[in-house]
Amino acid sequence: MRISIILPSFIKCLSRNKIIRNVLIVSSGTAGAQIISLLASPIITRLYTPEAIGMLGSFMAIVAILLPIAALSYPIAIVLPKSHDDAIKVANNSLRIAIFFTIALTVMILLFQEKLINLIGMEGSSTLFIALSLPLAILINTLLAICTQWAIRHKLFVINAQAVVAQSLTLNGTKILFGLLALPLGKVLIVLTILGSLLQSIVLLLLMKLKKKEELKLPLNASFDSTLIKQYREFPFYRSPQGLLANLNQNIPVILLASLFGAASVGFYALCRTVLQLPVTLIAKSVNDVIYPQINQTSINNKPISSLIIRGTLWLSILGLAPLLLFIAIGPDLFSLVFGDTWQKAGEISQWLSVWFYFNFINRACVAAIPVLRLERFLLLNSLLNFILSSLGFYIGYNIFDNDVYAVAMYSLFGIIPQIIIISFVIFSAKKHDKQLLDYKESTGSSV
Repeated sequence: MRISIILPSFIKCLSRNKIIRNVLIVSSGTAGAQIISLLASPIITRLYTPEAIGMLGSFMAIVAILLPIAALSYPIAIVLPKSHDDAIKVANNSLRIAIFFTIALTVMILLFQEKLINLIGMEGSSTLFIALSLPLAILINTLLAICTQWAIRHKLFVINAQAVVAQSLTLNGTKILFGLLALPLGKVLIVLTILGSLLQSIVLLLLMKLKKKEELKLPLNASFDSTLIKQYREFPFYRSPQGLLANLNQNIPVILLASLFGAASVGFYALCRTVLQLPVTLIAKSVNDVIYPQINQTSINNKPISSLIIRGTLWLSILGLAPLLLFIAIGPDLFSLVFGDTWQKAGEISQWLSVWFYFNFINRACVAAIPVLRLERFLLLNSLLNFILSSLGFYIGYNIFDNDVYAVAMYSLFGIIPQIIIISFVIFSAKKHDKQLLDYKESTGSSV
């Protein structure tokens, strides 16, 4: 009887909470996209070989590693300016920097073609294909980041959700179509993925245009503003290298697996990571997109922020526990059942990689608070530590066991340490921030 009384009240309370409501809106989009991908995966894994999926995994690993330095992480700063005009200029600065970067990257690929192709395990690809597809993928994904941050700035969470679903539906549908047409090639997967990101950017821009509000328009012809480059210089100095190191940490197994064990091992790892990323993209990214501007606004209003961060971390730690235990217990059987017997090794990898993903999942609220607390320097140093420990773990696993599963296992276990450090230090810094705020209010007699 008591539960029947408490539960409706609890649900009603949640529905009135603006943060939770926005998280649910964003989650609905990412949930729809991930459900589409999950439903399509058993078909795709039966149409494409581990080598083909491994080729896509190697390509996207390079894109992910280079993306933070393509626009020097300035797209993340779009939500910060108080002025609408300044936000437009930050967006345009980001795009111009990315264009320059992609031109330089194209030249570098043409100069160091063979070494690069061997490094990323794509020996079957032509230099021209890599020279065209890699810079194009980075430029389009930078544009997508700009559009996404612009929508987040204006709290257009529904539009973001719609664009994510449209992209996932189109991308997975075309993957299945080309697989059925007997074109199950790695290059096909790469081209379709690039076009999927472009589609998501276009959908975002069109949906914002349909709102017919002047402040939602994102003109991409504003002049370059060096003043804003200096004002947000912590992003290229700290956030961009940190993002590079963070993505390098996540993707170093792909590079090492490609060069040491071949494309098939990358395919197993890529499928495993795609499945394990489900809760991260489903809930944690949504929390980040919602709680980042919320923490920023709370800080601007001179209010305490530590409670927001702690609550977010605790809820995520509870939500992530069930999937973690599931993959540890029956990972190999689960992957064989869902994706086919060929993919059992991906399940073996999931038993170890799920531990790393759990800690990466629960630290999302803390990571969202880092720009507000101006902890970019700490994050950079922590990412460097993460890179060293993770690489050391993979090296130890490879040299002792000479086995791709155990190499990933050691990489995962060593990579937990920096994640714990992030959670502890950000919460400590948030409490320190709140104490300084309280001391200031007491000394000035201010209630604001």
